[in-house]
Amino acid sequence: MKKEEPKTITLTDGNAIKLFDKLNNTALEADDKGLFRGAVNMHLYLADILSDRKTRLKDIRDLFGVSLLETKSNANTGEDNDSTRDTPEESNSEDDGKNTEEPEADPKSNDSKKPKTKTGGRIPHTSYTGLNNVTFDYTHQFGTICPLCEDGKLYKYDDKVIIRLGDTNQYGSKVTIKQLRCNLCQEIFAKDYSEKYGDDKYSTSFKTRVVMNKYWLGVPFKRMEALYEMDGCPIPDATQWKLVDELSKVVEPVYKEIIRAASNADVIGLDDTSATILSRVEDLKTSDSNRTGTFTSGFVCKDLKKGIEMVLYFNGEKHAGENFADLLALRQVPEEDLVVMCDGLDNILPKALKAIICNCLAHGVRKFKDLLDAFRCECAHILIDLKEIYELDAKTKGMNGEDRLNFHKTHSKPILDDLLQWMKDQMDLKLVEGNSSLGKAIRYMIKRWAKLTRFCTTKNAPLDNNFVERILKIAIRTRKNAMFYKTSNGAYVGGMMMTIIETCRVNNINPTKYLNHLQSKPLEVGRNPENHLPWLYTEGKVVAKAS
Repeated sequence: MKKEEPKTITLTDGNAIKLFDKLNNTALEADDKGLFRGAVNMHLYLADILSDRKTRLKDIRDLFGVSLLETKSNANTGEDNDSTRDTPEESNSEDDGKNTEEPEADPKSNDSKKPKTKTGGRIPHTSYTGLNNVTFDYTHQFGTICPLCEDGKLYKYDDKVIIRLGDTNQYGSKVTIKQLRCNLCQEIFAKDYSEKYGDDKYSTSFKTRVVMNKYWLGVPFKRMEALYEMDGCPIPDATQWKLVDELSKVVEPVYKEIIRAASNADVIGLDDTSATILSRVEDLKTSDSNRTGTFTSGFVCKDLKKGIEMVLYFNGEKHAGENFADLLALRQVPEEDLVVMCDGLDNILPKALKAIICNCLAHGVRKFKDLLDAFRCECAHILIDLKEIYELDAKTKGMNGEDRLNFHKTHSKPILDDLLQWMKDQMDLKLVEGNSSLGKAIRYMIKRWAKLTRFCTTKNAPLDNNFVERILKIAIRTRKNAMFYKTSNGAYVGGMMMTIIETCRVNNINPTKYLNHLQSKPLEVGRNPENHLPWLYTEGKVVAKAS
């Protein structure tokens, strides 16, 4: 007989009497009438005893003559597993997103007789051997009267074990809570651990640590998984990504606000390097687009009025110039006073750009350093003059833009004028072959001379783009270790986290404390991200090292 899902029935004593009166007038046999009366009386009796707190589930089973079937897991282990079915946050294990099901055993093998166990993708608390062990003792003496129903007795119940990562010790704590259960009302008594250990398995500091390891140190998730496992704290790579993704949702409003603030900067330097995003690489191969690669674009944006710097990272198929165009679209102040530093490939910049363009002097220096062995006299002459320019610029640290410009006009410009004339003479008098490697290097300098020496004609113009190349080393370090991003979303999150961390660093803010701060008030950060920008977080300020 097919069992149908029962419907809710409201039955009172008055309704039962009316049913019995109708039953007497039916043609049913006496046995059938008795069965019907018994079912109605059983319904009324159950409704009555279930309203009593002292009623046990065992009493109801006995009433129906039902014995409790032994579960497969209990039959194998002889243990009661009811207490291990906790909420995800308080469970004895962790979902690592992997299938841990045992392969089917060979029926001919003796191993097939052994009981199979399934963890359901969870890691048992016994695997966390590297944590600080904490125990909460019983709240009452076992065998005493239950303080709730005052009739039953308290007996030992299975211990509850929770994992809290990131609070103390190297990784965290394994907390064991001793429990008692009343044999009558089934109420469980245990000490409250939430005030000290909270309800979340992973603390904010642990999530921050994973982010710093991945996007500052460049350690891949899989390598961290191996390290954690060796230390007795198994954290699968999928779980690490889940934690990073959760944190990214908290910091994303701040990330967008940093981009908006950076668009109004006074000085912007940009450059890019290669990056691999697997999903985009595959799409580009099958598309009709002329694009073939993906990049990491780095920006350093200086707001000289506020005395702050903002570092931006963008991962995707757009090169630095395209990302720069997107950044300028957010700009709310005129472009005419904007100073832009980039390498000699000016064609990557937006065509309608009205800003003051500077080229990197260090790129020119490197060309002559590479040719020093082949053209020692000529290259040495150029490098000695350019070295003197860098030494003079080091003396301008701490000067305002106007004083620095006047200093370079007075001291650097005469040296540069003589060097330019010397290089022109080398080419005009045919002292250097124009198609030689040295000739090409000199032509590179002469062609871009105005942009290479912009610091002698424009306030706040930097000498080179080294300050951008330095911040790109963070992305390059991650690329060399982790090799690639799997999806565009992973690349987006990576750029976001590196932006937050590096912006904190260049403004002498502790990024670990700052990320913990954002996680402590996620709703407020989401509503007013402009009030939680890194340079406004004074509690995380660190003392800058003397240069």
